[in-house]
Amino acid sequence: MARVETVAWVRPPEPIGGLDHLGVQAPCVALYGQLLPGITNVTDRARYYSFHPWLLWSFEKRYGDHSLDAFQRVLRRSECLFALVAIQHARKLGEDEGAHGKAMVGRDRLLRIEPSSRFSLDDLAALEGPDRYFKNKLGGLGQYYFGPLRDLRILDRPPGGKEQPPGYDRERGIALADAFAAAVPGDAFFRTLEATSSKWADLDELAPFCPCALHQSAVEHGLILDLFLARSEPHRGDEGTARRASIGLMLDLASRSGNDPEHAFESSLRGAAYSGALSDGSPWEVTADLQQAQRGWGTYQRNELLSVALQ
Repeated sequence: MARVETVAWVRPPEPIGGLDHLGVQAPCVALYGQLLPGITNVTDRARYYSFHPWLLWSFEKRYGDHSLDAFQRVLRRSECLFALVAIQHARKLGEDEGAHGKAMVGRDRLLRIEPSSRFSLDDLAALEGPDRYFKNKLGGLGQYYFGPLRDLRILDRPPGGKEQPPGYDRERGIALADAFAAAVPGDAFFRTLEATSSKWADLDELAPFCPCALHQSAVEHGLILDLFLARSEPHRGDEGTARRASIGLMLDLASRSGNDPEHAFESSLRGAAYSGALSDGSPWEVTADLQQAQRGWGTYQRNELLSVALQ
């Protein structure tokens, strides 16, 4: 029997999305991770570094069902509530959002709730629907914070496989969880979390959860500084030293009078590290312990410029 050949049109290839079609910015990403390990351009609020281990620790203690589905429900509700508390606290004090809820996970969506209306965490934390606060099933933890927290040995991959919630370190993770727990009204938080609906005024008693309260929680604040600045021996090592030097370099730049207030700080950092000069033209001279970090950020910026030119 003769074979019949068939000719047909095929679907044209889809254009590649994104901004880095050639992958030339991959070295920038790698350099960033080496210069500032454990902190990324989307880990905007330091208090998530203690909130998430506390949440895992609390979930383990307060709930009998430790399945991934059960944790996902509690996590999504908790992240919503965490951001709502910060929004309400800023409104209550009549202050700018910068010290309170700015850059918290889901904040932009949650701001749509009218201050005079009640809200349901069921709707806000749902996986689908017009009111959901975030698309990723594991919220901001899954999208932004898990990788850095794992790299810092605060959280870990699920000990029982990927169908289980993430694990947390029994030393660093528990220390942060304990410190966070001592500073916040945990029972009131979970009571509100499980309520059918709430009004904004119900969140006033949860004000100690607001990121602005971090500096009032001395032990928690100290542990996060130890973590970021490698102030104590357990946090030392190559990664801790690199992170400490980069943050020290940023603090040095922030203290300089030659900075231009018209420029965003990150732009000033890249420009000054690349050129070795401040925006007023004066040289940016740093101490010996910061020079390697300064050269590293200069290399980062050169690669950024070259990657744009190549594309």
